[in-house]
Amino acid sequence: MKQFICSLLFLLSTISIVSQEFENLGYTPKYSTIAHEILEVEKDLNSNSGNEYDILFKLLDEVIEKSGKKIQSITTTNKLSDGKRQKAIRILDGINETLLDLGFELKIPIQTLTEMLSKKQMDCDTGAILYLAIGEVYELPIFKVEVPTHSFIRYYFEDMEYFNWDNNTAALNDPSQSPIYTDTDFMNGKSATSGVSFSINESVKYEYLQPMSVNVTKAYFQSLILSIKNLDEIKARKYLENSLRERPYSHLTMNNLAWLLLTSKNSSNNELDKKLALDLATKATNAFKGSSAYIDTLGCACAATGDFEMAEYYEKNGGGNNLKQVLGYQSGKNCFELGYTPAD
Repeated sequence: MKQFICSLLFLLSTISIVSQEFENLGYTPKYSTIAHEILEVEKDLNSNSGNEYDILFKLLDEVIEKSGKKIQSITTTNKLSDGKRQKAIRILDGINETLLDLGFELKIPIQTLTEMLSKKQMDCDTGAILYLAIGEVYELPIFKVEVPTHSFIRYYFEDMEYFNWDNNTAALNDPSQSPIYTDTDFMNGKSATSGVSFSINESVKYEYLQPMSVNVTKAYFQSLILSIKNLDEIKARKYLENSLRERPYSHLTMNNLAWLLLTSKNSSNNELDKKLALDLATKATNAFKGSSAYIDTLGCACAATGDFEMAEYYEKNGGGNNLKQVLGYQSGKNCFELGYTPAD
């Protein structure tokens, strides 16, 4: 009898341990899309992520499933008036409707998928990734397209005709504003939430108005990682360097890599990294003139390399004229010494 009780206790203990192990495995995503890959990168960069990402992956799967039901309803409903373009518009409108029904709202800016799913707030980039994830599962011919300070969705037809769907405008849910824009509209800065115009030469140089491949899209999001909580700075540098290799024309990536080098404890005292940061910040500022964030980074890079006079000049002339930085530069301190971090 004693042996039986001992065996029973051992069995119950074993079941408990196995149960705990399964519980620790967490949520297993149902899908494998570009959004899941990007979210996995963000999880990898968070050195103290815990189980919070289980909730985010679950919500991402829910977005895809509910959008799929909406798409199926649209594609199985025959409307005599529907041509291919009108049907495509109804599908994208159905995705937007699903996102709004789930409680997502437009908020600019939202830097990462982690932030977007946690807050149910999306901007042009993070909202576009939800469209792409849905499109990947349900085989929609859609791509993310970039223009200065903005991005949107493009829907292609078999004959390579297309139309542009501004997911920010759609999320505004204003019947008086159409989410459909031409390339010329974007070149003239006429979208609802971005007013930056650009030339044909700039479009070619920076690959504006071009459908982004999967690798380019992932690289784009690797440039937006600095706001992640508990950021693993060593891993972050590797992702930013990979992003710049994939998108060597990206002034955004140049600026963000420079900022990481200037504010990270792993590189802020490295002379080669300081010079690299100055080179990157200079290139970013020259590529996209007038950006206060880029000029601010350039000032920080000057301070890091010992040119405090130029650091103060840049901060006062386009960098934001931040008193803390101005006084810091005057006293011979760089941005890392002033307490700035990659998330700032």
